[in-house]
Amino acid sequence: MARSLFTRFSPIGLDLGSHSFKAVQLKQSRTGWRVAASVSLSRLSPDAPIDESEIERLQGVLDRRGFLGRDI
Repeated sequence: MARSLFTRFSPIGLDLGSHSFKAVQLKQSRTGWRVAASVSLSRLSPDAPIDESEIERLQGVLDRRGFLGRDI
């Protein structure tokens, strides 16, 4: 499905929790805002400090799940 160049998407909302990462992005439609993409991702090492590999994993999931842009 082609996306219009004038479609407005919100920044990506992130919750970087100790047990999971959650993300949501909204899309503006004629009738208001609606959820365009969302994900909940279990952490591989709960309660551990967030490391570069987990951020790269999250970025890959966001790309595959249809999140647009890099604004958070």
